[in-house]
Amino acid sequence: PISLSGGRLEQALQYLPTGGLPSLVTQLKNLQVEMHAPKPEVWNNSDIVITAGSQDGLCKCLEVLMEPGSTVLLEEFVYSGTLSILNPYEPKYHIVQADSEGMNPEHLEQILSQWTPGSDDPTLPKFLY
Repeated sequence: PISLSGGRLEQALQYLPTGGLPSLVTQLKNLQVEMHAPKPEVWNNSDIVITAGSQDGLCKCLEVLMEPGSTVLLEEFVYSGTLSILNPYEPKYHIVQADSEGMNPEHLEQILSQWTPGSDDPTLPKFLY
């Protein structure tokens, strides 16, 4: 488990390098290797980003993926902060029906059936949120 206390917690609460608390970054990188065994040719050219909060991290991730007019798949019950990030891109939303157990797989399959996997179709969804 990840645990910060005492001197490590005090260090973590100070202004840090942009990448985050070095010991935490190292611990998270080791965890990724241990749990997911990424391919070295990919992992050696990758890094971990630690953010100060969920909205900040979500915003950074979505901004990397979005272009004006991108197609996005969303569950019908969506965090409103997500929409405030996405709406300026004027995306084409495809809303997936959901219930108390999450997205309806049949409805998701129905929506996805309009695209051919692996095609160069510019309307292919950028991501599923």
